[in-house]
Amino acid sequence: MPVLEEQVEITAPIEGVFELLADPVRGPEWTPNLLSVELLRNGQAAGPGTETRLLVNMAGRPSKGTGRCVEWDPPHRLVLASSLDAGVNSTTTFQLTPTKSGTAVAARLEYTLTSGGLARLVGGLLGDSLARRDLRKALANLKAQVERNRTV
Repeated sequence: MPVLEEQVEITAPIEGVFELLADPVRGPEWTPNLLSVELLRNGQAAGPGTETRLLVNMAGRPSKGTGRCVEWDPPHRLVLASSLDAGVNSTTTFQLTPTKSGTAVAARLEYTLTSGGLARLVGGLLGDSLARRDLRKALANLKAQVERNRTV
């Protein structure tokens, strides 16, 4: 199972950063290739056990999937799991730490590519480079979004 780790420093209070990270419906605002998120469980906006239906752009094609909040410790830790029809299962852990100038966000992405399907082809050709690029872009987008809207 490949594991990717990246960090970003955000000039904003930890609570505001966690609030944006923890709102699944706002994920497409900062996550590359995440086209839409729909809440599935009792309309709960965020929290442990929150389940979502996802639509993701995978190599230029839409892929449906599901997401779930598997760990919730506001405002310090959030763990999200997803499974896409295209053959990608992932767990993303966000660890937030207050700093003098704002918040340090450490992201850890673990993923597997199931046999067959588009993900196996793309993963076999490009491997971690696409996933790392998207993780870096997501953190850069998150930083820009939070810092632009300091009242998140």
